[in-house]
Amino acid sequence: MISLRKIIFLIFLIANHLAVGQDKILDSLYLALDQHPQQDTMRAQILFKICYREYTTRPERSKTLAEELLALSKSIKYIKGESVAFRYLAEYYQNIGDNSQATQYAYLWLDAANKSSYMAGMARAYEMLGQLKEMEGDFENSINNYLRAIEIFQKANLKSDLGYAYNNVAGTYHKLADVPMAMDYTTKSLEIMKELNNENGLGLVYTNLGEIYLKKKEYILALSTFEIAISLNAKLNNTARLINCYAGLGETYLYTEIFDKAELYLTQSIVLAKNIGNKGSLENGYSILALLEKKRGRFENALEYSELKSAYHDSVYTERKARQIADVEARYETEKKEQQIKILERDKKIQTLWRNIFAIAFILITLSSVVLYLLQRFREQKNREILNLKIDALTHQQHELSEKYKDSLASREETNEISYDQRLLKKIIDLIETNISDSQFGVEKMSSELGMSRTNLHRKLKAITGFPPSELIRNIRLRKAAMLLRNETDSISQIGFAVGFEDHSYFSKAFKKQYGVTPSDYLQSPAVMGDINSSGGLVL
Repeated sequence: MISLRKIIFLIFLIANHLAVGQDKILDSLYLALDQHPQQDTMRAQILFKICYREYTTRPERSKTLAEELLALSKSIKYIKGESVAFRYLAEYYQNIGDNSQATQYAYLWLDAANKSSYMAGMARAYEMLGQLKEMEGDFENSINNYLRAIEIFQKANLKSDLGYAYNNVAGTYHKLADVPMAMDYTTKSLEIMKELNNENGLGLVYTNLGEIYLKKKEYILALSTFEIAISLNAKLNNTARLINCYAGLGETYLYTEIFDKAELYLTQSIVLAKNIGNKGSLENGYSILALLEKKRGRFENALEYSELKSAYHDSVYTERKARQIADVEARYETEKKEQQIKILERDKKIQTLWRNIFAIAFILITLSSVVLYLLQRFREQKNREILNLKIDALTHQQHELSEKYKDSLASREETNEISYDQRLLKKIIDLIETNISDSQFGVEKMSSELGMSRTNLHRKLKAITGFPPSELIRNIRLRKAAMLLRNETDSISQIGFAVGFEDHSYFSKAFKKQYGVTPSDYLQSPAVMGDINSSGGLVL
């Protein structure tokens, strides 16, 4: 029997082969770059062709080339080149998990594409913003950005790009647990990729389709789909997608209790993630391995993997902050040199005036943004407080009626003391609480159980509570989670699963967004939650 050490060694050999294998087209592009030192649009076009082929396998190299492309494009006033450079810089920062920096470059990309009337660039920038908003948990803005991209792709008849955009929308609906919509958009994407015989697109769509089947607990379909995705992505040498496929296969085998295969594929995922330095994927891989070892009863191993997962989580955060500081310092030095040149060309008084104007404008914009943000947060908090009060009032009222009439039948007039809206809301709350542990329970299932259309349900709940159905479901899940945390009935991860959150990270973010503290902070500082209770933020 082959030992785990030998398996890991073989995986390292395969990973290194994938990382160093040189594509003939890439070699020819580097040769063309060496033979064309002139600072013109031709060199710029060679640079962004190389960036396209490097950004998934050698992201650091792609970043360096994109920075060269940006400097060249600015010097020759080649706006389309700037747009492409911003794209690959945004791709780089997204790939390493620095969403803040990625968002900045995505907006610069959109602006440059708009100035150069580069429709494909504009649409792709909207796609990237959709991805970044999705990662922040802002699913509504994510879908809006994707739909803007789709509209442009349709107008420009860019079928391949349209297929990618459909796949992205599917991913967002997948995270919203809206499986029918996710499958609908995935099917649209798959049809286009098959029609165009787009292997890269097929590799991406099959990867995401496997994750949807895994979410639906259709494990046989998930396994076969991931196998297809691995075959396509290995052919394309797309390491980032292979990491996701191996992790998906490992998780599927975990749930089907084929533990040896689960460990093998999860180890492959981790080795490849180490190879390209993707710490977000490492965090995810170790998280699944910890769950695997826990199921096997190997609690010491589970603890080690949990510690590794936490270490990579902390490392990503620390490196992100360090990188942001380094980027600020680098930008400062660049601006300082540019400023010295401007001092020789411009009158000092005019320069000072412009500086003051920019400073005042920046302050006004910042203040306006802060005020708008605070107002939005205030409205959300008030709406949640009102919803909590309505839920508690209905519960109390139901209890009183039950006590009052437990020994006799209530008359029709007495049962009508509760309004239709209150009865509907009570029925909806009961339905959510009954299905609270089902992560697949969403708006579609709720409307089906109630015998209402999604549109009518949305309109009615919005009028009663001020929240859409999806927000109400999440609110009640989080109320239940807070109660379980307060009683310390289980671990944070298990409580998250118990109230329908399969993604621990998303559970933590959602809890903090609603109550101002993470689940772990709540466990450690009950007094903080007491303050929240007294202020009306959390009523249980």
